[in-house]
Amino acid sequence: MTEVANRLILVDTNCLIRVYFSPLLPVLNRPAAGYELKTLQALADELMHIANRRDEFAWLSAKDIQNDVKLAVLPLTKAQSHAIDQEATVIRKQGNGMLQEYCQDQGVNLRQLSVADAKVLAAALELSIAMSTDEWPLRQVASAYSYDDGNSVELFSSVELISLLEKEGLLSREDRVKTYADWLKFGESLLRESPHIYFKEFGEFPPNAQH
Repeated sequence: MTEVANRLILVDTNCLIRVYFSPLLPVLNRPAAGYELKTLQALADELMHIANRRDEFAWLSAKDIQNDVKLAVLPLTKAQSHAIDQEATVIRKQGNGMLQEYCQDQGVNLRQLSVADAKVLAAALELSIAMSTDEWPLRQVASAYSYDDGNSVELFSSVELISLLEKEGLLSREDRVKTYADWLKFGESLLRESPHIYFKEFGEFPPNAQH
């Protein structure tokens, strides 16, 4: 019987940070309810930059965390890297145009895609894999794109990542509750829909920062 490969999820920097609030190590590069969490070298570099430049995230420079991230970096051929870079340039230009129109229509402050944002989406499209981000501008732009087979880009949030880890038996309910509460306590900017996603995934209301 042929073993079905786990579907890959490309985890962006904000979600990388949040999964490491959990007590689980390693987090990446292992089966999680039919998926496997991966990242890009550019995002691994960005994570290390954050750890080195921001005191509140210095804990991310821990050897175990950095080794976990390093092992989960997707190996890309030169042709794939070139295609992703080219596509990211186009996505950033088109995406920022979409965001300008959307922000004006909604009467909210203008948001734009960073180079890293565009690269995450470009890589997900090039490799036909899922992606995880809590950045609403990136999710908004990603919703306008499809894979080559016509299916919409598969998106995950931080809450859905810890749900996968719990389903795999890697996190306990207590671990999950504490992780979410710690996000709030630390002031992490979760998706506005996170409480709704939490209830949908776990059948209970999310904890508050004082839990």
